[in-house]
Amino acid sequence: MKKTQFALAALALVASTAAFADGVTVYGTVDASVGKTTNGKTAIDGTGNWNGSIFGFKGSEDLEGGMKAFFNLEMGLNLANGTQNNGGTSPTQGTVAAGNQSVFNRLANVGLSSEMGSVTVGLQLNQFVAGALGTLLNANESLYVPMLLVAGGGTGALFGGGGTSGTNGGFFQSNLITYSSPSIVGFSTSLQTQLQGNSNQGVVTGNSDSMNAASASYSAGPVNVTAAYLNRKDTTTASTVGGSYNLGEATLNARYFTYSDDATAGSAKVNTYQVGASYALSGNTSASVNYVKNNQANAQSIVNVGLQHNLSKSTYLYATASQAKNGALALYSQLTDGGAGGATSTTGYALGVVKSF
Repeated sequence: MKKTQFALAALALVASTAAFADGVTVYGTVDASVGKTTNGKTAIDGTGNWNGSIFGFKGSEDLEGGMKAFFNLEMGLNLANGTQNNGGTSPTQGTVAAGNQSVFNRLANVGLSSEMGSVTVGLQLNQFVAGALGTLLNANESLYVPMLLVAGGGTGALFGGGGTSGTNGGFFQSNLITYSSPSIVGFSTSLQTQLQGNSNQGVVTGNSDSMNAASASYSAGPVNVTAAYLNRKDTTTASTVGGSYNLGEATLNARYFTYSDDATAGSAKVNTYQVGASYALSGNTSASVNYVKNNQANAQSIVNVGLQHNLSKSTYLYATASQAKNGALALYSQLTDGGAGGATSTTGYALGVVKSF
């Protein structure tokens, strides 16, 4: 009898595991590096100077009439100490009670899709950020995080309330509803609005909960173009347009940003320009160089060089070096005594390894 019960329990376990595997995907990327900046000490960074350390679940289910239901849960990690990190929402969610914390601090959403497009509700990637990063080449977090801060005049206001992290700021923002169109002749678009969270969610209320964003992309052969717009009521207006062109082993790209501080009377617009190129050195190794500069009085700028060597389809080594002037960040991990908005100029280096699953 005990053997029969054991066999039935084992069969039930196998069946439940099969059902889980059929509808849900477990995925992740782990990125650890050793970095150094001019004013900082040599240190280990586990949040990702290249690709970011994440862990998540996603899945979908076919419904009647060609519809699908889907969900995505994702958290950012710091491999150096095992804590949550990596640009997600605050783990304590502001003034919320200690027991109500952000477990999935990057993505926590559900939605429906059909041939007419998809609608997603919950914590999601800001579509301005998605559009701004859509044509970067062999890029890394030590380029695009500092680049977007420079495009906002060296502040976190572009992302609302928290720069690259915070209660209701960052690349991943809460209380969003997003419509994404299907691709039609290479063209697609996404429209996004942010609603206020209820009183139990601990999300900052007021202007920081009133955000609209949109992105559009066009792809045809070697040409890829993306544009994006963001408006945070009475606080921020920003737009960007850029594209890339594939020449075979080499790819070129360029992008323009404009940012307006709507909260400060008389503030001048910040205009930022980015150009870059990538080149396949071999079948397993590629290199990139990117240059970013804004039109601020102190003219913040970044020169970033990256090198990626693939060991397999899911594992690679990388090296990145940046020279950041007039307060721009040299590394995503911010291993510096300076920082965005300051008067310092720094050089940063990082060597790391990335494994995805």
